This record gives sequence, C-alpha cells and structure tokens, in this order.
Amino acid sequence: FKGDVWACDFMADRTADGKPLKWLTLVDEYTRECLALHVGRSMSGADVRRVMARVVGRRGAPRSVRSDNGSEFICEALAGWLPSKGAE
Repeated sequence: FKGDVWACDFMADRTADGKPLKWLTLVDEYTRECLALHVGRSMSGADVRRVMARVVGRRGAPRSVRSDNGSEFICEALAGWLPSKGAE
C-alpha cells in the first residue's frame, strides 16, 4: 500500500573536478515516488535521520523502511528514532 514501505539507499558520483558526491534516495516502494533526494560530500546517520524526519513530518511514518546494512542506516541515530515514529 502507498506509504507502507520506503526504500532508502545511496548513489555515488563525482563532480567534474573529482570531488565525491553522495546521494541519499528515499522511495515509496508501492508508488515508486521519490520522497527525498539529498546530496552531500559525505553523509552520517544523523543526516539520514534529518532527511527522513522532514518526510515523516509531511507524510507520516511508513510501516517499515528497507535498506542495506550500511553504517548510516543501522546507526543509533535511526535505530532508536524510527520505532518511536511507528516504523519497524
């Protein structure tokens, strides 16, 4: 169902001068709608939480969030925060 499961992942790229870019993508798995696309030179779990908090504030929390086991996704910044918003 819409809003049930969000998928979260990173994409990597580089600028023309070779500096790294990291893109955070957040997608509703049912509708395939891009809920957030955030870019930075690096990204921590706290950064991921801030992006997700903005989306949760607009749409409410999903039932669950699907991601790989990257350190940005399994950190304490998200592990304690997501369940407090109702996500598994």
